[in-house]
Amino acid sequence: MRSVNHFSGVVPANSTRRWFAPRFPQDWRVVWSIVPTAPLQDTAPQIETRIMTERQSADFIQYWIEVQNLSASQVSFDSRYTVLNIT
Repeated sequence: MRSVNHFSGVVPANSTRRWFAPRFPQDWRVVWSIVPTAPLQDTAPQIETRIMTERQSADFIQYWIEVQNLSASQVSFDSRYTVLNIT
């Protein structure tokens, strides 16, 4: 298993944004992680995430990635996914 950097994003201070990742094969078991990249800090959580799914077709899943910025500063992040298994 290895993580793949899917996309990067920015969330303004104290706000929430949503992205989507379409056309993942329905037989993949995918785990997402959203990792802050800037600003650097060591005091409190910067973001909170929520992953939602939508069945696009019999063969594909679309993921909706919601990122909430918990801080008073703009936060940049990387979204990564790992395929656990392919059934």
